Amino acid sequence: MKRTLLSILLLFIFVSFATSIPSKRQDPLNGFKQCEGYFPNIITSFSYSPDPPTAVHQYVTIRLGGKASEVVEQGALFSYTGYDKNNPNTVWILMPCKKGDFNFSATWPADHNPQPNTVVVEYDIKAQILNPDGKILSCIKGSLSVQP
Repeated sequence: MKRTLLSILLLFIFVSFATSIPSKRQDPLNGFKQCEGYFPNIITSFSYSPDPPTAVHQYVTIRLGGKASEVVEQGALFSYTGYDKNNPNTVWILMPCKKGDFNFSATWPADHNPQPNTVVVEYDIKAQILNPDGKILSCIKGSLSVQP
């Protein structure tokens, strides 16, 4: 009886210790980082699908969320620019007008791989939210490998 009680107590201690160790949390920006400089609205989450992106006859969907200290005005744009060997390819999407924190998603076709279908293309990406007056409210940057 004492041996069973001791075994249960040791198991409880081990389980308590093991569950208290923090596990590795997924990066909410998926490897992207805030751009250098001051941007009043911080992007706190960014994801894309498919993951990894593919270049042929696919659609790309991005999702982003953030904390807004300035209003995203009527007519604001989301800019998603990919640089392949310094050649920019930009997608412009009208943002919904929003006060407070924001969640946004957009989908567009992504069959613009300039390389043959056997080459992985590396893109440097910059994603921004711009008010109609051109003021950049948010900015993140990172890189993506687009699969053939």
